[in-house]
Amino acid sequence: MVVGSTHRTNRVVQITLKVYIARRRHAILLAWLQVGICRSIACTICLILAACTAVPRTEFTAQEQKIAQVSGFIGIRTWGDGTFKDFKRDGVTPPSTDSPSSQYLALSGGGAGGAFGAGVLLGWTASGARPVFDLVSGVSTGALIAPFAFLGSRYDFALRDIYTGDVAGNLLQMRFIPAGLLGSGILQPEPLQRLVEQYADEKLLAAIAREYSKGRRLLVITTNMDAQRSVVWDMGKIAASGRPEALKLFRNILIAAVSVPAVLPPVLIDVEAEGRHFQEMHADGGTSTQVFTVPEGLLAAANSLGIPQRKEAELYIVINNALIPEFEVTSNNTFVVGDRGLETMIKSQTRSMLDATYAFSKRARIGFHVASIDRSIPYRALDPFNVDYMRALFKLGYDQALSGQVWKGAPTFVDRSVSKSPTHNELSPDTATLTATNRTATQLTARQTQP
Repeated sequence: MVVGSTHRTNRVVQITLKVYIARRRHAILLAWLQVGICRSIACTICLILAACTAVPRTEFTAQEQKIAQVSGFIGIRTWGDGTFKDFKRDGVTPPSTDSPSSQYLALSGGGAGGAFGAGVLLGWTASGARPVFDLVSGVSTGALIAPFAFLGSRYDFALRDIYTGDVAGNLLQMRFIPAGLLGSGILQPEPLQRLVEQYADEKLLAAIAREYSKGRRLLVITTNMDAQRSVVWDMGKIAASGRPEALKLFRNILIAAVSVPAVLPPVLIDVEAEGRHFQEMHADGGTSTQVFTVPEGLLAAANSLGIPQRKEAELYIVINNALIPEFEVTSNNTFVVGDRGLETMIKSQTRSMLDATYAFSKRARIGFHVASIDRSIPYRALDPFNVDYMRALFKLGYDQALSGQVWKGAPTFVDRSVSKSPTHNELSPDTATLTATNRTATQLTARQTQP
């Protein structure tokens, strides 16, 4: 009897366990179905919202893109991957000044690293050795610097305000999360627009037009997102066009040039092809190239044929980034790893571009000078435009340019840090530095502005 009871008890336990397991499987399956349904609903809502948020664009063909021109303007841009012949055909011509030598300044991308480039320019001014450039090109943050570098020391105040004040920090204004994720950028575009409008005014446009008439050239690079190609804009030609919409186009190009895809909304520029009107999408020039030195079609050329020859030519490249390896134990986090990978890729691509430019300059007998951030300065990824960090970069560039130690004759990058990275306090510009900057800029204004 005891044995039989035990057997029946075991059978009951087994059946109970089977029922329990079956119910648990059913519950688990139901839970997964619910999660799947919720995800499907969420995805559907996202797609609907995205469709509602995204503004429909007029379709156009690759052939129409190839011949498109900005309405009312002729010969103001060309593809960055062309040759000098392509540039000339499209109306973007080289400098034609009376100077016996050609001085060319190329300013790279780098976000807040632009503070380094601003410091280099102001320190160069203070040294008394800063030349008047025949040609200035700018990519990304370098595009913001370029107009002021082009016009000389009388605009040093603008660079100091933008890169050592809290102006740049005001750019980081997030959109409402759903609008940011489902729209065209997570940051609000208005702060950047206000910044550009504040400094790129009618007075600046007129000044650039005057310098263009002397044969000098100012180039800004954007990325045509539709064509996946860099575009070189002749900003001086736009300024000198005399058209009423020139200032608006000038500003839109500057805004597009620094609008990092997905971070800031791209800029839609009105164009036409054979009487048909549509809009091109332009974004940060750094998406396609980190620095623009010479047309890409010439970098790999076996010789320097087709290059406008001068008695002497000097190329100065300011890299607003650190190209040295910077050791850091990387957190195993999706966003951190992604950021680290992007940073590494940008460094590698920039070094490759500089190597190609260096080889080209040797073939063409052009003087090669490059400056870059040569030590690690700590910063917080969640606060990239921290004013102390930017002031530290500014002082680094200023001091090195003032002492004449900022330029290297070859693209070799060595960490100049000693036992430790300098602190913000050690690198922050003191009152004497900024006062000397103001005084030197004032003293050189007359010399820079003479015709």
